Amino acid sequence: MLTLASIPDAAKKADGIFALETAMAKEQWSPEQSRDIAKLNDPEDLAGLKAKAPDVDWALMLKTAGLDGSPKVLMANNTALTAMGKIMVATPLQTWKDYLTFHFINSNAAFLPKAFDDASFAFFGKTLSGVPTQRDRWKRGVQLTNGALGEAVGAIYVAKYFPPAAQAQMSELIENVMDFARSRLGGGLGVTRQVVDLAPVLLHTVDELRLAAPDRDIRTDITKPLLLDCDPSRIAQLLSNLVANAVSHGAADQPIAIAASVHEGRFELSVANGGSEIPADLLAVLFQPFTREKARPSQNGLGLGLYIASEIAVAHGGVLAVTSDAALTRFTFTMPVH
Repeated sequence: MLTLASIPDAAKKADGIFALETAMAKEQWSPEQSRDIAKLNDPEDLAGLKAKAPDVDWALMLKTAGLDGSPKVLMANNTALTAMGKIMVATPLQTWKDYLTFHFINSNAAFLPKAFDDASFAFFGKTLSGVPTQRDRWKRGVQLTNGALGEAVGAIYVAKYFPPAAQAQMSELIENVMDFARSRLGGGLGVTRQVVDLAPVLLHTVDELRLAAPDRDIRTDITKPLLLDCDPSRIAQLLSNLVANAVSHGAADQPIAIAASVHEGRFELSVANGGSEIPADLLAVLFQPFTREKARPSQNGLGLGLYIASEIAVAHGGVLAVTSDAALTRFTFTMPVH
């Protein structure tokens, strides 16, 4: 590497660098020692650092590292640091310059002419790691770009391959699995009831659903206000699950209709969609977990959405029912206002 850089006396300087590297390596702790927490835990103040490694200018080092204000620093591998101080003083300044020059060139070999890159890979890739062939230059270029840009590339990737619809689907899946686990453990679904105007909650939920399914026509007929005693977040979850079911199993070219109103002291929320009629044998078990996905897999969930929606209805003292024919499938949730 030094020869490629046209540095005089390259071979002699390489021998000096190798001798220095060997001396430092002999003083390093073994992997087993470096995993010994008790030995690694050696907090020292400035006086303690100077006492254990007097050859190191600790005041300058701590200031350079921005640690001069710390009352103590952890002196891990303490005996190695003591030895390093002695090596630092005993080694000629020119050898340290040669050492830093070599590592600077080697660290940037990938950006230098091909001969530098090949020489670096021949030693670190083939000799030390046993890798027979270096990756294509374009692949390394992509890795370099990705490393330099960091999360900016990730944000573009997420925007393209993890759109709002996928985010909503994953959030719904996690929420449903956790609710299913709670209900099966005997605790049922928890609800925190309060008297609220549910209309804004439902309209906000619909806005989110439209973002998650921009290609679907979701229509609403929601009466304002809708004052009732309920857990608004749970009712929003029920609506979201019913609409997700309509998106997955309903006809894509027909609208999804959402209606909500209060009649004679009872709140009613319905979600209707066109598409194939649900068979009678499936209707009988539709609100049991996993049934609909078994009957007609959509690859959009685990089949827990309708089960969770039904459990939310029960937790509110209400009922979730379904009717289905060749023209329309409608899920209707009803509960007392108070």
